[in-house]
Amino acid sequence: MNVPVLRDDDPMVAVKRLLKRQAKPKVNKLDPDYVAPVAEQRAATYRDARSRLDFWSFVREVMPHVPDFYKGHVAMRLMAGNRPCELANFVAADFHFEEMYVTATDSLTLQAPRHNNGVRLNQSGLKARTVNDVRLIPLPDIPELLAPIRALIASAPTRAAAREKMLLDGRGRPRSAHVDHERWLQSELAFARQGHVFTTESGAPFDPTNFDRIFTKALAKAYPDPDDPRRALRFYDLRELAGATMKAAGLAVEETALLLGHSARVH
Repeated sequence: MNVPVLRDDDPMVAVKRLLKRQAKPKVNKLDPDYVAPVAEQRAATYRDARSRLDFWSFVREVMPHVPDFYKGHVAMRLMAGNRPCELANFVAADFHFEEMYVTATDSLTLQAPRHNNGVRLNQSGLKARTVNDVRLIPLPDIPELLAPIRALIASAPTRAAAREKMLLDGRGRPRSAHVDHERWLQSELAFARQGHVFTTESGAPFDPTNFDRIFTKALAKAYPDPDDPRRALRFYDLRELAGATMKAAGLAVEETALLLGHSARVH
């Protein structure tokens, strides 16, 4: 039997496409009636997930499923609660294992209206912090978490050299024609020569958004039940877990806020 093939200029193609669109109702994701319930459901899921997890249960249950190379990334976030950009900018000189602390340079972050506590903002809507303001964050003496961080520090020069060679050989460049390749190359070379600790395995800049995929896979292995709310945790939630651990250890709210890089004025 000969089956008729519809061409793009066949009027039946347009009719089928129209019927398909009508059968699938459109959802306006900017509609408050849609956003509010979805946001509340997600918030409830995250609250439930965080309430079921503490520092040591995460170390026991999730850390074994994190790929070996990225264990240091997770350990640092779990212990110090750094922002993603702070984590990506650490170099070996920032770590002082003799005194058990790390130096972190404050980053400018957006101040959401619901979190506004009277902090003065600049013209861009960012918190008005001192440029390159440095704070000291104590590191807990936990060998199983410090070991992968030490391993990353030791391998940082090798990764940086391999990354620089790859870039100079013309490999790894973006394919998009809209990228200024020369400017991109100089930026990447400058990054590689600084010897950052928390990078990808190839020495490229660490992207927390991409790391969420690795983190999600580790959670899925740790909690096989698809309905387990802990599978909804995000890599960023480790920052909140770190803060909760600091408060549970006896630190005042103001002290915890300062260690996390917030203003001491909290509610």
